[in-house]
Amino acid sequence: MQKIIVYLLASMLLLSSCGGNSENPAPKLSQGQPTLLSSGSGFEMYTPEKWSQEGEENLPTPYLGELVLSLRSPSKNYGFSHNLIILKKSLETLVNSSQYSIMNNRATKSKYIQYEKIDAYPIRFRDSDSSRVYIFDAKYNNQTPKLRFIQTAKVCGSDVYLLHFAISLNRSPDDYIKLLETFHCK
Repeated sequence: MQKIIVYLLASMLLLSSCGGNSENPAPKLSQGQPTLLSSGSGFEMYTPEKWSQEGEENLPTPYLGELVLSLRSPSKNYGFSHNLIILKKSLETLVNSSQYSIMNNRATKSKYIQYEKIDAYPIRFRDSDSSRVYIFDAKYNNQTPKLRFIQTAKVCGSDVYLLHFAISLNRSPDDYIKLLETFHCK
């Protein structure tokens, strides 16, 4: 009987350690895609496990802040890899995550070509902070294909993080939004 209890406890411990921790469990993605807890300058967030760091030389110059995380998918379609960029900027005025996301979206419209808003709605992070997530289709420039972008912002103290996925037009944004919801300040 003791062996069975020890076995059950050990099994539960192993299973609970495979998908995050109790404070920030791994999200359940469609088709069971594995995730990895990535951390950077003042934050943690679950990201697709097979995505890798992207060199800054391959990225467009950020229009604000500093680049703190850049990941891209291993597969390319039409010369494009799905990617995640996280920018960090010091706040000049006190705003909350939702206010910053709204202001950023207004500025974003002029930074892209053929901007077309698809959707926008509230997003709740695991720490109960809320923001707005924007889904839009656009082009970086005339040489790039039209892509789907998923953006939100998260305020952490006196800094704001801009979270930005770029995916192909035929992909659903749902899993990427689940990943954004796991972002939290350290």
